[in-house]
Amino acid sequence: MNLLTRHLAAELARSYLIVGAALLVLFDLIAFLEEAQDIGDGHYQTLNALVYVLMSSPARLIDLTPFVCLLAALLGLSQFNRTSELTAVRSAGVSPPQMALVTILLALGYVVPVAGLDWAARSMYQDAILDRMHATSASGNALRGRGFWTVRHDTYVHVSEFDLSQQPKGIRVFEFDENANLIRYLSARYADVLVSDQWQLHDVVEKVVTTGKEIRTETLAERPWTPIWDPTIDMYELPDNSLSLPQLRSRIGYQENVKQSVTSLEIELWNRAALPISGLIFTLFAIPFALKPKPRGGIAGQIALGCMLALLIYLGQQLLINAGVLLGLPPALAVALPALAVLAIGLMMIRRTA
Repeated sequence: MNLLTRHLAAELARSYLIVGAALLVLFDLIAFLEEAQDIGDGHYQTLNALVYVLMSSPARLIDLTPFVCLLAALLGLSQFNRTSELTAVRSAGVSPPQMALVTILLALGYVVPVAGLDWAARSMYQDAILDRMHATSASGNALRGRGFWTVRHDTYVHVSEFDLSQQPKGIRVFEFDENANLIRYLSARYADVLVSDQWQLHDVVEKVVTTGKEIRTETLAERPWTPIWDPTIDMYELPDNSLSLPQLRSRIGYQENVKQSVTSLEIELWNRAALPISGLIFTLFAIPFALKPKPRGGIAGQIALGCMLALLIYLGQQLLINAGVLLGLPPALAVALPALAVLAIGLMMIRRTA
């Protein structure tokens, strides 16, 4: 078994490298073609699109983990089968369940490091999204660095940040007269966005310069305020798949507090948390197809079979998850059911192969 393990490890490592690179190039190319439609907007050029695609690649590779595992197991074991080494191994008394166990343990060497990179990959993806927003904006950088400034007539507004729940923090308003003299200053620690054109400021300090150049200061627990920008312009919102697991939990907690739906966020959370396990299950599912003594079509046929299986499983997952949500199942259970179905089918097929 030690010799088998070393040989399988070498073959599977090569397969993971080939499959991972191939899928990443394919999906990066698709992403770049989508980005090409926005080249020319604002300051967004070809180089910006390339940087965006490259910075979002690690997150894309993590999301592809189950399918990388499925195709890599098919490719690696099919190569093992093509050279008739499978026959020799089976003759030596190594059963399909034993080979499946070795393959699963080796797959851990891929899924664990990839899962560990999730936080860094999502952070890079967020940076890519914000850089893209900046490049496609005709008015310049409104989201990075130390918050953003906006101006309308003689009123200037600075917002330090928007947290993951899209709550503005650190609001400061400066109002000047026609001679550029400051006549009013308003600051608030944070605000609740009631509607697009109405904010409720909290922990407010307002200073007004009177005609006699005296400063009148008023401190309020809260007060309404109307933003000076076009109310039809939405504040940025990072997509769910760009958030790390702690950030997803934070956004879920906020939306639950404000009585907003969290179903899509919870599905993303559980999908992401289950990615390593899904990778192992997909590896197990691929094993019986690769261990057939005389696979039809050789390596090309096995890869075609793997692509078809990956597509069918993906579509089946989406259907089952959506059906589970419509039936009122908890998101965790709705996400788990497709994976459990794949696991059951894979175990049954391995038993039949044995």
